[in-house]
Amino acid sequence: MFFKDKKLKAAELRSEAWHLYQEKTPSSIRKAAKLLLKAADYGDVLAMYTLGQLFEDNLELFENAGTESIKWYTAAANQDWAWAQLKLAKLYETGGLVTQSNEESLHWLTKAADNGLLDAQYELGLRYLEGRGIEQSYDKATHWIKLTADAGYKPGIAKLEELNARPRKTKIPSIYDELFEDLDGCVLEKQKDTYK
Repeated sequence: MFFKDKKLKAAELRSEAWHLYQEKTPSSIRKAAKLLLKAADYGDVLAMYTLGQLFEDNLELFENAGTESIKWYTAAANQDWAWAQLKLAKLYETGGLVTQSNEESLHWLTKAADNGLLDAQYELGLRYLEGRGIEQSYDKATHWIKLTADAGYKPGIAKLEELNARPRKTKIPSIYDELFEDLDGCVLEKQKDTYK
């Protein structure tokens, strides 16, 4: 019963914070932050993520807002909140609020993708496709993009159609090409056709 009460209290605090935040005044934003901090103390992951956003969006209002933003995004991400994991992946990729790190970016992006977040799966597929901060892999790119397409994610469907329309980069040699190669490296077409 105590856990249910904490969950309900956290939801009430988040709701009140949201209404205050909509006023967009420095005073109301600070009050909203205090309420979200209380909700986060109850273990509310959505409050943690929202604190990350609030601090990121209001760097000028709070001392050490960037550090606080990362702290709360990380707290939510460590509780498997996929949106926080994706946010951290993007911040580490660009170096926003943190030191740029492809390794950290990939860590958080993979976690978000593994947690089923379609946006993260698609982004991971694109990174593999482009070799952006990661070793390029057409197979891994196709795997992640296909997951999103199978779930009905429109960008994933479009990208998968694009990938399927691409010509193969390398031709797989036929066994007949190898069997009927003469000494000059030419295929003896007449003999080849006879055995097909």
